[in-house]
Amino acid sequence: MGPILLSSSGRSGVVRERVSPPGGSALTDRTCTVIYIAGYGRSGSTVLDILLNQHPEVLSGGEVGQLYRWLRAGETCACQVPIRECSFWRAVCAEHAAGSVDDPPRTESFQRSIESLRNLPALLLSLNRKDRQEAYRRQMRSLFGSLAHVSGKRWIVDSSKSTRPYMGRALALERYAGLDVRAIHLVRDPCGVGWSAMRGEGSPEWERPVHRPRARFGRALASWTMTNALTCMTARHLRRGALRVRYEDLCAAPGTVLERIGEFVGLDMSAVIRTMEHGERLRVGHNVGGNRVRFHGGLMFRPDEEWRDKLPGAYRRAARIATWPVRRGLGYP
Repeated sequence: MGPILLSSSGRSGVVRERVSPPGGSALTDRTCTVIYIAGYGRSGSTVLDILLNQHPEVLSGGEVGQLYRWLRAGETCACQVPIRECSFWRAVCAEHAAGSVDDPPRTESFQRSIESLRNLPALLLSLNRKDRQEAYRRQMRSLFGSLAHVSGKRWIVDSSKSTRPYMGRALALERYAGLDVRAIHLVRDPCGVGWSAMRGEGSPEWERPVHRPRARFGRALASWTMTNALTCMTARHLRRGALRVRYEDLCAAPGTVLERIGEFVGLDMSAVIRTMEHGERLRVGHNVGGNRVRFHGGLMFRPDEEWRDKLPGAYRRAARIATWPVRRGLGYP
């Protein structure tokens, strides 16, 4: 689940847009940078997304890769209003490329055909047809350009992670869309991920009707291993690579981790660090997808390490044996 947020009450790689930020003064030739949170789910991506949103130049978009799916399914924004009725997303969709939001199933299908695990070899070897690359480029530059224009923010957080439909998303956004992508590979101890799966926590949009804790634990371990191994591989093909952040380090020393992230993405995170140190409430943006904590109003940061006390020893041993090679490579002894 990640830290618990408790309610307390070759190209240049840029998108240049005319932006009208809150307050009215137009900002021209605005540079948009995508902060892409990669890795497996249940690792704290929603929490990191919300933390970054505390910076005045950052827009927390949530799982932006899921936008067309959520439009089709009529899901809810973090502001607790259906996405199609949310004032922010209505403005984004109105400015987005014609047809992209009018026919979400077709747009979603095309997007996945470029970004999915199945197409990863073609993406790595640049084997996709030029017309498909250009169509993807137009679609994604329109989407992120609209997000930058409506929000007036320079940095857009996309926490779509590296699930099967989006395994190559960060690479496609950089190679085909020509966006400036700063990828953060967020990892968490597989024991913690497995415990979260057993408890059935995570995004409410993906809830299963039948809850089988043991099966969920096993699936989580297999997916954790494959997803993080492939994320490490794709990160090597990004122009700047990816900054690896361990969830446990974020819990133990959030200020230090946020400083590292700020250096990597080009932001001064001191104001965000002060917000956390003073115990101030964290504001949630208009996130799509992600952990259900996004629906809380005023939030406080608190680490979630419950598994250390409650996960049975047999499950811990199974997790460490099943994930050993990748686990060790990610810095978990």
